[in-house]
This record gives sequence, C-alpha cells and structure tokens, in this order.
Amino acid sequence: MRLLWDAQRALSYIDEYGWDHVNGGTWWDSDHDHKTSEPLAAAALVAATLYGIVHEPYFLNLAEQY
Repeated sequence: MRLLWDAQRALSYIDEYGWDHVNGGTWWDSDHDHKTSEPLAAAALVAATLYGIVHEPYFLNLAEQY
C-alpha cells in the first residue's frame, strides 16, 4: 500500500535528519536552528500508528523514544 510506504519513508527521514541523536528532541528545520514539539508529536504518532499496523518492534521503539 502506497500510504504505508509513504508513512515509513517520512518517519525514516524524521529519524535520520530530524532527531537530535545527541540530546534528544526533533529539529524544526534542516539547519538545526531550534527544536519544537510539532515534529516530535508527528513522529510519535506515525511510529505508533505504523507499529499498530505492521507490528514491527522498530516502530514501537521509535514511538517510545519520541
């Protein structure tokens, strides 16, 4: 399903480029100027939803991390 693939791709992007792997939190933009809660909430929701659909522990771990 295309929507499922898109959600996984978006979450992977947030995890790779948006998540601050040193101090936690998500960056608002790719310049890493400041952090906000909106992308953090979106990532947590997408991760939890994906886990509920595909039951892969990777998504549960991300949801708990966020």
